[in-house]
Order: sequence, then C-alpha cells, then structure tokens
Amino acid sequence: MNDSTNIPQLSQSEIAEILMRWTSAFMQHSMQDFLSYARSANLSMAQINVLIWLYYHGEIEVMGLEKVMQVSRPAASQMVERLVQQNLVIRKESPYDRRARLVQLSEYGRELVNNSISLRQKWLNELIDTFSDQEKQTIAYVFNLINQRANSLEADPLFKD
Repeated sequence: MNDSTNIPQLSQSEIAEILMRWTSAFMQHSMQDFLSYARSANLSMAQINVLIWLYYHGEIEVMGLEKVMQVSRPAASQMVERLVQQNLVIRKESPYDRRARLVQLSEYGRELVNNSISLRQKWLNELIDTFSDQEKQTIAYVFNLINQRANSLEADPLFKD
C-alpha cells in the first residue's frame, strides 16, 4: 500500500482482472433492461446494432451497412427492408447517385433508440448514486484517463469514422 493515498499497489494482471470484472458487471446489469426492451419491440441484436449505429453516425448507404454489419449485400438489404416495414428507418435515394439508396432513422426509430439507451443507463445512474461526491470525482477522473488511453490505441479501421 502507498501510505500517502491508501491505494494498494497492484500488478498489471490484477488491474486487468479488476477491469474485466467491471466490464462484465457493467455489461450484465446495463444490458439486462436493454435486451428485455429489444425483445419486447421484436428486434434482433443485429437490428438494434444498425439502429444504434444510425443514431450515432447518421445516414449511410445500404452498401455501407454491409461493412458495418459484416454481412453480404443481400443480408444488409433484407435487414433494411425489415426495418423499413417496421417504420424504424427510412430508405431514400442518394442526392449524389440516383442508383444508391440511403438509410436513416425514422422519428419512431430515433424514439425507440432513445428509450433503449435510457433503460441501459438506468442501472449505471443507480450505481453512481451510491458513491459520495468525492468518490464520483475520483471515478470520473480515472475513467476519463482510461477513455483517453483506450482511444489512443489503434482501433479496428472498420469501425473508425
């Protein structure tokens, strides 16, 4: 232990284990309500992934969804068609290439994603409420540092903006 801060000196493997346990707990708790909501809306995980991608990145050509989803063109087209039929996305002609089709969230799709994000964050907000103000500041500092370092590592080029 470091006497000045009362923080134990852990090995890299111990720190990695702590981060893995946190990741597991976070995913389990934050996804529980989220997945329940997705099932109640009759959405597959692939559909939810497309909706969330569109929510954060905006419209995309159907061909671009092939790369995002890592599926064939027919599979991407079928997914888009199902989402259009459910009124979750809008398919429209590209203003730059009349042969290309763009996909974007409909208002209903945006509302559905907003609701699912709120449910996913519910547990996290409840957890945050259990900490003192000082602990919250420490956690925010550490997670900001983790985020900065994680973002500086080489990312998969497929998922870069």
